[in-house]
Amino acid sequence: AALLRPSFALEPSVFTSDLLAPTPSRGSYVRFALRAEGCPLRLALGPTFSLRPCVFIGVGAIRAEGTAAPIPTTEVIAWADAGAVVRARAEAGALFFEAGGGLIVPLTRPNYVLQAPRVVVYETPFAGAIVSLSGGLRFL
Repeated sequence: AALLRPSFALEPSVFTSDLLAPTPSRGSYVRFALRAEGCPLRLALGPTFSLRPCVFIGVGAIRAEGTAAPIPTTEVIAWADAGAVVRARAEAGALFFEAGGGLIVPLTRPNYVLQAPRVVVYETPFAGAIVSLSGGLRFL
């Protein structure tokens, strides 16, 4: 099996705070994102197990709305991130299971603050961990 077996993925996503807290709260948000991931190598560790190092870049926007503040406001904030992951894959015929882990680094660091009174709701960290589990059916 060749070591150089590149793969590429585009991952769009939409996430809303209503999924986490469907009852009224102090605010809400909707997150739109697009992530591009490239994995240039595949290290086969037997006939059904492999490792892939991957890099990614993501862009998106968050529409945040404060509803319980004395002066409610809505903002749209753009963001970007980049990172690297290692994916471990086990295959059984056409089925596959995959686990991944790595580092994500924000290229922009938006913070979310209620203005009156000033309350920091969220501060973007300098870096974070990314973990994934997935399974699927290979049909090509």
